[in-house]
Amino acid sequence: MKKHLKKITSLFLVFTLIFAFSTVSYAATQHKVNGASTPTGGTLKYYSQITRDCNAITADGDYYGSGSGTYYAVVVVQKGLLTVAHGIIPLDGKEHTLDSYVNNNYTTGTYKITVTPSGGFMASYGVSTHFYY
Repeated sequence: MKKHLKKITSLFLVFTLIFAFSTVSYAATQHKVNGASTPTGGTLKYYSQITRDCNAITADGDYYGSGSGTYYAVVVVQKGLLTVAHGIIPLDGKEHTLDSYVNNNYTTGTYKITVTPSGGFMASYGVSTHFYY
């Protein structure tokens, strides 16, 4: 009886873990990724069109220059003339959630993303934005 109970318990735990991971994956599904990079620095501008309402925008960036230390970029997301999200992110290759000005309610449409290097460094870098629903 103990042998069967261990098997049943193990199967139950496996199914529970699979369900938990699938729920987390579904809850944070990525909808759109766009980005841009520059070999010489300066401000980047690009557009992202989303076809679903989203509830989070993150950004990640990488610094490709030869300097050492941590470099930052200012990311501004606009829909029309309205700024909907903003953030200062380190260019460390990790995703960082942007601050929302519209209560995390990003409706379908075209968004303009402007990225400005903090401190005005003139070196190669790239930034991507991610829309999640």
